[in-house]
Amino acid sequence: MTPQLSSSAKESLQAVLDKQAGYLGGAFLSVATSEGVIFNSCSGLFDQLERGKQNARQASTSDVMWYASTTKLIIAVAYLQLVDRGTLTLDTDMTQFDQRLKKAASQRLVTFVDGKPIYEPNEVPVRLRDMLNNQRLRSRDGAVDSLVHKPITENPGTMFEYGNSADWLGLILPAITKEPVEDYLRRNILDPLGMSDTTFFPLNGLIDLCRCGEFVDLRKTVSTESDRKEDIEYCVGGGGIYSNTGDYIKLLHHLLVQRLFLLGQVPKESSVTILSDESINSLFKPSLPDSALPGMAAMLNRWFMQTDQEGLLEAGDANWGTAAAMYTPRDGRPRGGFGREPDTIGWGGAAGTEFWIDPSAGIAVVWTTQQLPGAGNPTVLQAKKDIERAVYQAFGMDH
Repeated sequence: MTPQLSSSAKESLQAVLDKQAGYLGGAFLSVATSEGVIFNSCSGLFDQLERGKQNARQASTSDVMWYASTTKLIIAVAYLQLVDRGTLTLDTDMTQFDQRLKKAASQRLVTFVDGKPIYEPNEVPVRLRDMLNNQRLRSRDGAVDSLVHKPITENPGTMFEYGNSADWLGLILPAITKEPVEDYLRRNILDPLGMSDTTFFPLNGLIDLCRCGEFVDLRKTVSTESDRKEDIEYCVGGGGIYSNTGDYIKLLHHLLVQRLFLLGQVPKESSVTILSDESINSLFKPSLPDSALPGMAAMLNRWFMQTDQEGLLEAGDANWGTAAAMYTPRDGRPRGGFGREPDTIGWGGAAGTEFWIDPSAGIAVVWTTQQLPGAGNPTVLQAKKDIERAVYQAFGMDH
């Protein structure tokens, strides 16, 4: 049975957003089931610096914001399409498409001695599957010159290291598709799903950027990450996308429906299919080796500042598919005792964005604010927990 939201449940979700807007500056939430988007709302100001002024513009669900590392899902979908078409395989050595990547992957940073880096040769291929699940390259930066001079730090296919693999995927995609990244995404993902507000170039044709958060002024921070098209060196595949919850939920909804169809829970109604059945299943299939699981759990505990036993992740409780993190608790518990179910996939962004697709519950969710830092920020992390609890309570799934 498809989950439903009653009028009172929607009012409860709106009340949570209104409360969050009081201390975050702005909060945005979209929720979808297999039947479509059933909640899309926000609360707060468009510009936090206008607080207290007469006629300060209120935030709108159409406001475009920086979605940061949630870019990874879109870039991963693009590469899975190339696998579906036979252009690549998950075992393709990606260094063949860019000599800079080949050089960066030719040696591994082992340690430092007296402040000097010590390297050892690397002859293991840089496979697409290892770049999609972050077993590869380390360190992130928006400049090509900085990116291409970062060596790998782990043996390929052995450890989870959240780094710049997706940035590399963005950099080399044009060499494979023979067209700019934005053009490929627009033609193969964004336009087919009706995602008209999602782009790497928000200042070329879209409305002014929402800056609802109370933090380092995003009018400066955002433009540092991405300004006008002619000023951008490359489309940063790990964090350069801009969107809004109402647009991003369209991708999540599509993937949710495709997954539920493969599980035999819903009919296949959409004529648009952006991924093969095999690639859809790969999104929800753990891909990390056992050696990588302690690092994955430790990173998430550190980012989410987990200290309570209820939410603490141990090795094996989290994994990665081909596009996002997976919640894979060995004891089958909902996250935190109240939230997403096992085999949910999801990820977040540096300015506060969080998304997840929970096939067991039959829902997809994206929430955001605009605060830096978003990761490791106790206020934002608590807001994410509050909204996750509120969503499952609204559906009557509060366990």
